[in-house]
Amino acid sequence: MSNYKKFYFLHIPKTGGRYVKTYILSQLRNKLNVIGTEERHSGWIKEIDEETYLFSIIREPVEFVCSLYAHIVSEKAGLLKLEVIESTMKESLYDNVINIHLDKEYLFKWLQVNKWTYNMQSKHIINGSTPGKNIIDNIVQKYQFTNDIDKELLYTRLNSINTLIRQNSLYDPEVVVKKISEDLNIKMAGETQKDKSTFHNMASSNLYNSLTEKEKDYIRELFSIDVEIYNNHNIFSQLDNVCSFCGRYAYTTEFDTTWKKYSFCVECIKSKEALIG
Repeated sequence: MSNYKKFYFLHIPKTGGRYVKTYILSQLRNKLNVIGTEERHSGWIKEIDEETYLFSIIREPVEFVCSLYAHIVSEKAGLLKLEVIESTMKESLYDNVINIHLDKEYLFKWLQVNKWTYNMQSKHIINGSTPGKNIIDNIVQKYQFTNDIDKELLYTRLNSINTLIRQNSLYDPEVVVKKISEDLNIKMAGETQKDKSTFHNMASSNLYNSLTEKEKDYIRELFSIDVEIYNNHNIFSQLDNVCSFCGRYAYTTEFDTTWKKYSFCVECIKSKEALIG
């Protein structure tokens, strides 16, 4: 039996959360107490305790910035619609909108004005909604004039998340579902549909591809703490590893902690091909 009585998805914006809620969390609702589902982005909520199983996703920071900016522009342009699907709010582009051109010059001007967005993923880990204020309101108020982040608190909370993955792991969602199911000793209902699209708003993909490496490095400097945690392998769940032999994202065993330089998936270890290679 699992010791966890509650399940919380700490949904950071633009990390694939709508897919998770639709195809993964929908299979959990009748099996355990899923908390914090009324608001999509609530950050760290007061209901979290030792009996809470935590799941969250971190996205590559430059991709995150492009996706966030594209979302905000699309929303202000009135190009987003909300649909109720399986009791979840799904936001999508209007069908007749195929593409939106985003000038990267305005992206950098927007970043200069909205400094509260820096390290946004980290801020969703250490901040939360409060009565009468959503998490964005609290982040704007707290970080309007400073970008100081309590890194000790950040890492304490990151290390307490039971399954923390990079967004790329959603390309193989069965592995994620298997990990959660085994941890909670439950059986998922139904099949997990794959969602291989990195960007659902093509404008964000085009914007990302228009950036030079120098421009990407500039964004990484602004989001340095998000970059730091994204590149910190120790805080992520083992299922987020890439097998050094076959190249697939796969759940790894204790071999991963022993062999610091390489990571091998279960299948390759069993076949001994990785050892021979």
